Amino acid sequence: MNMRKRYMSAALFAILVGLAALYEPALAAVKLEALAGERFAQAIILFTGSSQAFVNNVESRLDAQPQIKNSRTLVPVRFISESLGAQVEYDGVSRVVCINLGDKKVQLQLGSREMTVNGVLSSLDVAAESINNRTFIPLRALIEALGKKVFYYNSLIVISDDEEILNTNDDRSLINNVIALLDTQATPGAAPAVSAADPLQLEKYDGGFFSMERPAGWEVITAGSGSTLSFLVRDPGRVGRQIFYFGEAGPVYLLAEQRAVDQSYMNMGGYPVQWIDTAVVDPLTPENFLQQFHQLMATKFCQSFMPKMSLLNDVEIVSVKPVATPFAGGQAAVIRAFFRENGQLCEGLFSVTAAPLIPYAKLPGGGIGYGFMFTGITAPKDDFNGIEEQLLKSLESLKLSEEYVRQCQAGQQATWKAIFETGQILNSTSDTIMDVWENRTKSEDILAEKRSDAILGRERLYDPDTGRVYEFNNGFYDSYNSSRARYDLSGLLLLPADDHSLWTTAPLNGYAHLR
Repeated sequence: MNMRKRYMSAALFAILVGLAALYEPALAAVKLEALAGERFAQAIILFTGSSQAFVNNVESRLDAQPQIKNSRTLVPVRFISESLGAQVEYDGVSRVVCINLGDKKVQLQLGSREMTVNGVLSSLDVAAESINNRTFIPLRALIEALGKKVFYYNSLIVISDDEEILNTNDDRSLINNVIALLDTQATPGAAPAVSAADPLQLEKYDGGFFSMERPAGWEVITAGSGSTLSFLVRDPGRVGRQIFYFGEAGPVYLLAEQRAVDQSYMNMGGYPVQWIDTAVVDPLTPENFLQQFHQLMATKFCQSFMPKMSLLNDVEIVSVKPVATPFAGGQAAVIRAFFRENGQLCEGLFSVTAAPLIPYAKLPGGGIGYGFMFTGITAPKDDFNGIEEQLLKSLESLKLSEEYVRQCQAGQQATWKAIFETGQILNSTSDTIMDVWENRTKSEDILAEKRSDAILGRERLYDPDTGRVYEFNNGFYDSYNSSRARYDLSGLLLLPADDHSLWTTAPLNGYAHLR
């Protein structure tokens, strides 16, 4: 009888295991929908190294996993394309893959670094290759060819039509929990470590009259010439990741009275003052210029000059370090600051000389100044420390051709002639920024973290026994402290005001760990 019971128990256990395996995908999908509602109802979610995926909130399985190879994220062409509703054909003789999605026709060949989209030829970072009998190409190349958007963070891939489907600051807990559904080694709610396998790689870029090492896959945009030369190097798939330089950014008004003079002049039938809606920066200092840059960048003449440049909204200054400048009468500084880009908190290092050009004399067209050699490297706050060094290396590498330098020096003022002399116009600037960054104090780092918490409405607690740091919504500690005995983590304390190690520890999602 006991033997029979054991057999029955074993059979029942096998049935339960089978049922669990059968319903596990459905349960995972239910968990995803519980976490995100309908946010991913029209999205594909993948994780590098995982055979599990979600397509429109339904779990799916891949027979070939996304992977990182030579610092490139490679994805299976057929799975993603067909999940988006595309038709995929493969010619085994020519080894050519054809993808048709709506009005998009994509063609690529195994072993080739060329791809055509509607007949237009483009280059891949690495050649299309076969892995486990499946065609793989770089993630962004495929997604952009199919006209979709991709969110990529710490090996999590979300493909959709929405460029802002996730925000690494506001959706941190959701991102971590989605990763936990796809990565069996992840802890729900825990902040994932930055992947060492996906560093910012630099590649040589030839822009004709200049050359540089740009981050692989980033877009390079130039405008102006000579003293007005400007460029923007930006990640088209990640908000806030950029390198920029403006030889002259402006003009801005030195006084509100000057704008009133110009407006009165135009009202009386005078010529239009093109910068009438520009910012008033009073007094004209580097930090004030940075804080008012959004208003300058929003003007029609700036939008036509560099339309894809970030506005740098809601600037919050962390530190200001005065530095030397070649411009007479100007003030120069390297500034560490936060700003908002499409709702996401970003961090940056900026260098600018703020200098008046024409003094205020109660006459039209006067009372203006500029931000000269305005330079910046920025990224989302959680990314910045990890890629800052590579961004500076890219900035420093920009070199102008000898012919362009000769053209620029002709007719320029002595200051600009000296700046253009070597062709490496940003070598000194990048060295200055690096020097300020490397010599920052611990108190500045702590201040930066406190400032970001204030902006995001968060506070941090730590466990004295483990040293782990947790983040919660601002004001949580007061309610926790009055009833801490009810929680497993009953010994959490506010971070000491001057403990650099704790303040620079990546915080975990407190709500996911508190029971």
